[in-house]
Amino acid sequence: MKGIEIMKFYKKTLFFAAAYLMLNICGVNAEMTSESVYLDNGTISAAEYDGENAMISGRVSVPNSSVTIEVLDEGAVFGNIVDNTSFNAAAEKLAYIKQVETDKNGRYSVSWRFSKTREGIYPVRVYSAAEDRTYTSNLKIGASSPKVDKISHSYENSNGETGTVSADTLVIETELSENSGKATAAAVIVAQYDEKSGNLLCADYMEQKIFGNAKTLITARTRLYSGAGYIKVFVWDNVNGMHPVGESVGFDVAVLVPPNGQDIYEDMLKHLGEENVHPRIVASESDFDNVLYKIQNNTVIKKEYEQFKKAVSYFEGSGDVSYDMVSGAILSNSRKFKDIMMMYGMMYKITGNTSWAEKMWRQIEIVSNDFPDWNPSHFLDTAELAYGYGLAYDWLYDWLSDEQKALMARTVNERAFKPIMDDYLENPDRKRTFYWSRPVNSNNWNLVCNGGVMCAALAFLDNESVGEAAKTILTCGMKNITNGIELYEKDGDWEEGITYWCYASSYLGKFMTSLENTAGTKYGFTSLGGIEKSFDFIRAMQGATQPFNFHDSEDSIVNQGTVYWFAHEYNNKQMLAYTRQEIMYKYSWSDIWELLWYDGSCEDTKIEFPSDYIGAKIGTVTMRSGSEKTDTYVGFHNGSNNVSHSQLDAGTFVIDSQGERFVKDLGKDSYDLTPRFGVYRNRAEGHNTLVINPSSKNDQNSLAQCGITGHGFSDTSFAIADLTDAYIDYANSVNRGIMLTDSRSVVIVKDELNLKNESDVYWFAHTDAEVSISDDKKTAVLELNGKYMQAGILGDGEFEIMEAKPFETSPVIEGQAENSGVKLSIHLTNYKSGTIEVGFAPINSPGERYSFTKTNALNEWR
Repeated sequence: MKGIEIMKFYKKTLFFAAAYLMLNICGVNAEMTSESVYLDNGTISAAEYDGENAMISGRVSVPNSSVTIEVLDEGAVFGNIVDNTSFNAAAEKLAYIKQVETDKNGRYSVSWRFSKTREGIYPVRVYSAAEDRTYTSNLKIGASSPKVDKISHSYENSNGETGTVSADTLVIETELSENSGKATAAAVIVAQYDEKSGNLLCADYMEQKIFGNAKTLITARTRLYSGAGYIKVFVWDNVNGMHPVGESVGFDVAVLVPPNGQDIYEDMLKHLGEENVHPRIVASESDFDNVLYKIQNNTVIKKEYEQFKKAVSYFEGSGDVSYDMVSGAILSNSRKFKDIMMMYGMMYKITGNTSWAEKMWRQIEIVSNDFPDWNPSHFLDTAELAYGYGLAYDWLYDWLSDEQKALMARTVNERAFKPIMDDYLENPDRKRTFYWSRPVNSNNWNLVCNGGVMCAALAFLDNESVGEAAKTILTCGMKNITNGIELYEKDGDWEEGITYWCYASSYLGKFMTSLENTAGTKYGFTSLGGIEKSFDFIRAMQGATQPFNFHDSEDSIVNQGTVYWFAHEYNNKQMLAYTRQEIMYKYSWSDIWELLWYDGSCEDTKIEFPSDYIGAKIGTVTMRSGSEKTDTYVGFHNGSNNVSHSQLDAGTFVIDSQGERFVKDLGKDSYDLTPRFGVYRNRAEGHNTLVINPSSKNDQNSLAQCGITGHGFSDTSFAIADLTDAYIDYANSVNRGIMLTDSRSVVIVKDELNLKNESDVYWFAHTDAEVSISDDKKTAVLELNGKYMQAGILGDGEFEIMEAKPFETSPVIEGQAENSGVKLSIHLTNYKSGTIEVGFAPINSPGERYSFTKTNALNEWR
């Protein structure tokens, strides 16, 4: 786009005629907002001469106070007045002097008839009696010769924030100097060009007076257009026939620009050719034709289709959806409705059998007529119902009667569209368990709630009765969803863990696919680098046997359907191969995505997992010896204890070896249990980390931020984290390092502690293995399914075995989950400073021994 040149309208009338014409076509107000001009000191805000009269105006910090304005003759200089002689000498050179009162805002203004008209520089001095401060500047009289010192740009999103991945406002700041003292003006023109065609989309301009000051700052804000890929900025001086001032500046648009609902509607008409072309939610008609072809001609898909029909049979026998409230939510039935719509809908679209449409309609009538609402207080319920409802309307469009369509339009408007607008507009009367639409609360909810309801808005976009409401939702939602999309940046590491990456990404995929099917474009949203990179995060979190399930994540593999969308979107054979692994846990009803997107291109692709990975944003590192199930894998998590779905788990680790998980994370417990950090699985004592001075209080700082402070990846790899913030009440410093060494098969866990006082310190490693401890308590052998691992103490302490349950001093929480296995422990009493170092090595038999070597201090690890 950088080669594009603006039209050669270097005459004022020609340019503005073209600009106004383009602005009218774009439907945009040509006037841009601006800020005041300024002088060097910021207090004398304007000084001008119109050929007869001069004017000085400005503002001081004290309202209703007195200021004295002095103007000297050309070439004179204000000196320090120390006596009457010097005062008289200075007074002889005064061209003007007056004392005036400021208004309630501290503003002042004076004007006078100038006695001299020759060109020159006239010093101006303003004395503020209340501030006892003097400000000086110059009034320049002469020919206009403005100079552009700098043109800079920045972006703002709808929340007024800068530095975000998306924006809807472009801010141009232009600094001018060497201006005429005569009252004149300059114009800043901002031209936006289409990213694909290079055509001019619109040209906004702002005209502003410039004065005889040292500098003038013109700040212009204009709406960014969706689809704009390149910007050119021009500055024109309108004194002498509108000549360009300096060189134009051009730059690529470096942010996502959310489209509004009208943009999407117009693009839909261009893409589809007319209204009421369905289906378009998730799949188009050609997609369904392709599915039928693959079932008939592809052995893999033929087999998957048979499995898919078994899953359909399961739902046929599961009964109708119902409004069953569990812990304030109807989420299980929202999801059941959504799954039924997808599965019965797929059967209807590929078989043409209307009995499936009739079965879908029965469930639609229930959620339309029998449900009192879609439980917007727990908005995930509303969003998932809205997605299934919009998909059903879209896929059944040609089967539905006008009366059925009208019922669905009324229902979606009342149950989904109006409630989500309450969130977008921050209706204070709404009741929500979680205010997901606020930028500060962005997590998986943002993508699910926005994505689910906006899919419904796309389905009803051309509906006569609710189409305008759908446009409004898309306008608000496209801006709001960028807060969730920003969570992928920069490297794709998802702070909530893999389970919630999967949930969020599944709705991102559903919506982006539906948006492209509707409008023919995704408006650049999936080009955001962190989204595609997030698959590296998922591969890294996949251990040799199961995922690294830090925070509230599950210990089963992520939903296959989400990864299918990623593979399809980015044409990534590694992603497709990932879905084909034996380790992939497949929900049977996610096969709809395999039916849609599997193309067989990955059958000869071997999935490769990253040897080493660092997620700097989430403070998480993984290291492995290879990509086989029998290889050694270690995951090490730190990061923040204060993010969505976090646990008090800074410093925790897991270890896979020989096809088994020898050191495990217990995972999540019920979200209904309170207080959250009183629950064993959410506390440090329920993880593979340290506990200092156990009590009923939180056993790590719940606001702790514990980042990776050092790492090195090679034949031997390591990572070091500063855990001091997690134990700030008790520690001067706590650092933990984890190393993968000896042909990347042996794991070393090393802690260096400097505590404020003598303390009780516990070191934990949870395991499902049978554990036996040597007589000297320095060695433990872990046996799991006929595989063996040796643990050895290289520093302070002795091994003991503890049950995987709370300390007696911990909070008593009724209904906590029972935990399998035990925890290998080290307990140090009256401990103030020292090193705890433990090694883990695979061995072939319980009698074999590995000889560990003590490592250097953490600051010497290389």
